[in-house]
Amino acid sequence: MDHKKTPWEDKKQPGDEVCAGDVWFYKTTYVVIQEGLKGLLKELRKYDDVVRDLNLAASPYEREMHRLEQLVEWGDERLKMHPHEYDQIEITRATFGTLRYIKAAILLQVRKHEAKLSQIIERGPVPQSIVRAFEDKVSELRNLAEQGRLNGLRPIEMFLDLAPQENAGQGPSEGERTSSQRPHLPVVRQDIPLTDAELRKRCLNLFDKIDDPNASPSQPQETLDTIVGDMSRILEDRIRQLGGINKDSGSDLLTVAFTREPPRFDFGKGKKSQSAVYDFFKGYFDFVRNDVLHNLIPTYTRERVLQLLGLVDYLLFLLTMASIQRPDAQEPPASQA
Repeated sequence: MDHKKTPWEDKKQPGDEVCAGDVWFYKTTYVVIQEGLKGLLKELRKYDDVVRDLNLAASPYEREMHRLEQLVEWGDERLKMHPHEYDQIEITRATFGTLRYIKAAILLQVRKHEAKLSQIIERGPVPQSIVRAFEDKVSELRNLAEQGRLNGLRPIEMFLDLAPQENAGQGPSEGERTSSQRPHLPVVRQDIPLTDAELRKRCLNLFDKIDDPNASPSQPQETLDTIVGDMSRILEDRIRQLGGINKDSGSDLLTVAFTREPPRFDFGKGKKSQSAVYDFFKGYFDFVRNDVLHNLIPTYTRERVLQLLGLVDYLLFLLTMASIQRPDAQEPPASQA
């Protein structure tokens, strides 16, 4: 059987015993995590009868069940100690192994919500407004699974064993439904008002393909980074074209564009403002553009990509506010008599 690559396998993973530092969650968030941890434990306990029937000495999940029991007991105690919904539940010196259990707990909640929606849709038509509201709820969980130290982290291994079986006996899977039965995400053009024509044309078209109800259900999680790569290339190309900069790219391009005297893009508000604009662009280039152009990033969510689209749209707008000094636009030197 061919091994299907998971979104977490392209990213180097820290060891389970490595300390991730102090991690905290609002109580309302940890209630969701606690429900997922109890769900994982319940799923593993279903196999106790199978272990007995096969005369096995012990379940291969004994260690995981023991750890989940500890986490559930700890969580119940902390939730009782914090009565207010926005109290903070803090895990002091959390290990990445603990965070992998937490990520699996959140993802289990996502899978169960998706299975529930599938069952409801199979019973008959559902108004799109209800589907969208439910999808928003599921999206919040997906985003939670990529927040902070959880970002790019692989869930505990036993979750990968459980995941394929969650839809057993629940009717056709997501990929088997017809396009008329599958819920469709909100139209992206209603999500964010992009003003740049090229950004709309190239990046929103990519979003349309990912949102296509006939697309593979795994496609969005695996290909959203292509949109981030495209918006980054549009921004870099625009700086190069408007500034008449032919050879430089990345940080060198920004130096020529904003800081080298005379700058190609002059915002006319003094050196402090000029430096601030440079830092703004450089932050995007160093933290987003460089990462997505050199690595596969399978952990982007739809909401995060929409936020980045809005940011790049604003950066493109800033370029239109500058006085541009292109080398080929300068006046020729006066002819000598």
